[in-house]
Amino acid sequence: MAQIQRKKRLRTLFVLTAVLVLSLGILTVLQKQPEMIRQPSGSYSLDSHLVVEDVLYNNSLYGSNVTLTNPSTIYQNITKSLIAELQISYTNTRGNATVLYYSYATYVISSSPSWSKETYYFQGKTDAGPGYTESLVFPVNVTSNMSIAERINDQLGQPTSTGYSIFITAYTSSPYGTAKSNLTISVGFRTYSLSGPNSIPVSGYYYSSDLIPGNVIVPIPMVAGYGLLAAGIALAASSILIMAPPRADFITKFKRSNRDNLIEVSVAPPEDAVRLNSTDDVFRMAAFTERPVFAYGNVIYVNYDGRTYFAEIRK
Repeated sequence: MAQIQRKKRLRTLFVLTAVLVLSLGILTVLQKQPEMIRQPSGSYSLDSHLVVEDVLYNNSLYGSNVTLTNPSTIYQNITKSLIAELQISYTNTRGNATVLYYSYATYVISSSPSWSKETYYFQGKTDAGPGYTESLVFPVNVTSNMSIAERINDQLGQPTSTGYSIFITAYTSSPYGTAKSNLTISVGFRTYSLSGPNSIPVSGYYYSSDLIPGNVIVPIPMVAGYGLLAAGIALAASSILIMAPPRADFITKFKRSNRDNLIEVSVAPPEDAVRLNSTDDVFRMAAFTERPVFAYGNVIYVNYDGRTYFAEIRK
């Protein structure tokens, strides 16, 4: 009987410890932990954009001293000159200056037969502050490009063709990436047609890391908090197992085989009960005193002369 009381006291200790550990674990997991976050602290952008300007002779369609920017149709008879302009712009909210490298190239392209030839290339660099803008102007000599194209076709043994295009491309590079732009001037019999410009700028953000302090009540890492939860659950489970009758299958079998001599009760033996060596001693004492044998959990006992005598059910 004393063993049962010890188990009860041990179970109480386990339950109290489990409650404490679980409470500490839950508080640790639920409290707002410090958090490092990234948020934008600035931005930068770089644009490299091509435009075509059609400078006209005095004419009845547009008037005198007119410049058309990126016209979709360019009339050869009233065109004085074609100018390609590379517009570069760089911004940086941090105020960082940088070196920009730019390049500009012109290609003449034949569709039939199919070939391309670089006819002009230029590159340079410049120091750019955070609000830098620049316009670089390059003449587009259509006549010269067509002359090169016809000379190439002549060397290839091909007839003169009007299926020519002038492809212009520009790049501007920075530590943050390369901005690109291109456009195409298709050469017709009486007109030029413009497609583009197609531009791909570069832009992005700077990020800074900031620590949000949170609201830490218990200075325990989050991982340890989950460990406390697991330990608390294990202690709670152990408190249940402590009072669970050992060898339940054997006890059930014992009670079933002795059911004619046992009375199942819900009252445990008192704390001052006298332990006997075996269940056989309990049965012999019951037979000798003509008293009933009671079964509670994993013990059987008999009451005689104001005292209780018990034994555990064991193999």
